[in-house]
Amino acid sequence: NTPISATPDQYHESYLGGVGSYGAKGAEGRIDLELGQRSRRYDNNRARTSTSDHDTADFGATFYWRIAPKTSLLLQAKQSKVDYMDPASIQSSTENRLLAGVTWAATAKTTGTFKLGMVKKSFDNSALSSSSDPSWEATIKWSPLTYSQVDFNLSRMPAETTGGVGNFVDKTITGATWSHAWTRQFATEVAASYTTEDYKGFARQDNTRNFGLKATYTMRRWLSFGAGYIYSSRDSNINTSDYDRNKLMLFVNATL
Repeated sequence: NTPISATPDQYHESYLGGVGSYGAKGAEGRIDLELGQRSRRYDNNRARTSTSDHDTADFGATFYWRIAPKTSLLLQAKQSKVDYMDPASIQSSTENRLLAGVTWAATAKTTGTFKLGMVKKSFDNSALSSSSDPSWEATIKWSPLTYSQVDFNLSRMPAETTGGVGNFVDKTITGATWSHAWTRQFATEVAASYTTEDYKGFARQDNTRNFGLKATYTMRRWLSFGAGYIYSSRDSNINTSDYDRNKLMLFVNATL
């Protein structure tokens, strides 16, 4: 997100969080409480990135009301407090999110969760105006066969920007992944997604297409290996931010 430089911005990030549930999954009502703390620090290009170091504290609660044996309505409230470390930064903010939806496992073939609502981002500094926007999250798993599965993912939520480019990013992701086991030993995965990043407070919009392929061969119950390929292409109204990326990976998975 920053102006072109000799090296990309690098950062390290740590996260500690947890979820506690009250009520059995089969109960008519239950509630989940979650807490989390995330810390991001940039390691280079400090003349620009020093203003982007920040901590995020999350708190949320989700109430489930069972309306059928495998279907529940839900109401979720979340708050995220974003605190920027640089005293000169004016981007510290509070995000309040309220979503309602449904989660289901109606058949052996289809399970999913869908949530829709609003998110309000309020900045501590009155120089930046607050923003209220629709927000949604959806994960749907379709298994037409026991050895074949399609996962759909949709989301829209705020994201932090870097380098002083805009106030924050309104990020929308639409994606799908098809996993198929051709034999007990050989499986493949095909994935595609489309991401839109709209920079609030700055005239910039990025559209990124991703396409991936992965093949896995299981040699033993505890040992598998394979290869993956990911192609990414970003189209921005800021021409210098356009790029195409090809990534090839070889991997080994081992368990004890």
